[in-house]
Amino acid sequence: MDWDFNTTNETFDTEVIHFVQYPLSTRILGGFVSLFSTTSNLIIILTICKFPKLHSRIYWYIVNWCICNVFITASMPYIYNIFDFETLVIDKKLFCIWQENSFNFLTGNQFFVAVIILDWYINTFANQRSCSLRCRNNYKTIILAVWIFLMILILITTFLCIFDNSSPLSVLCYGFSYLGIFFLFCIISLLRCFKLKRSSIVVEKSKLEFRLAFSYFISWLFTTLYLFNIKAFHKYFSPTTNYMILELTTLLGLSHAIVLLIILYVLDRSFRICVRTMFNLPIGDSDIEFKVKQDLLDIL
Repeated sequence: MDWDFNTTNETFDTEVIHFVQYPLSTRILGGFVSLFSTTSNLIIILTICKFPKLHSRIYWYIVNWCICNVFITASMPYIYNIFDFETLVIDKKLFCIWQENSFNFLTGNQFFVAVIILDWYINTFANQRSCSLRCRNNYKTIILAVWIFLMILILITTFLCIFDNSSPLSVLCYGFSYLGIFFLFCIISLLRCFKLKRSSIVVEKSKLEFRLAFSYFISWLFTTLYLFNIKAFHKYFSPTTNYMILELTTLLGLSHAIVLLIILYVLDRSFRICVRTMFNLPIGDSDIEFKVKQDLLDIL
């Protein structure tokens, strides 16, 4: 079944109601991604907020990262017509606002990913320097600055959509922020290898943040490659194929919330213990021993 974008006016005027019908396979896939990604984000947010043991700057960065995700994944059932309404009615302005602000929230995600990988590098390889102390003391300011920038971007793009002056601003911000993360990740990877090779003193206490950033980069790689080569794709593929490529790669990127939860649960013992405690699940012997040691350290 092809993608069906119908309109009562060939001019595609902003006041015209548009009727959108997605293929059944896309609605089903979108439903699964929306359900599991939103649930994964909420589990992470609730777990970190509930347990004071997780109230550190890295976890608060992750919380804000997940909040950006929820704004997108929670609205997917309506946009993808997952509940199979006979006809999905979308005003062009509303669709424009949702689509462009989805890219804005993805840009917010990338800022928080960049902050996490920078914080990890500075506090691992420059632990005693003043820059490290500033990162630790000013994480709330950093979070606030990201949200202020994001709110300004959302207001601008929403205003442009309302007055039918939609621009590629949100897509450009997404693309350039992703490129920025790519170069940042490459530079930090090279510096990390150099530091570990040249110094016998440096010890990586945790690679968790590094792995989280890498997994995010891989999840959104295909969507970004498509957007940067969109003219070539439109030249060699039909509109239907292009819509399918964009939607499927986007759903792959939005599925990263599930990957994020799995990585945190498997690699972060403190997070795993808190999740199992929240859902009243049994805790393994090794995790109990770890929990006792952590409790003793907290007391001391």
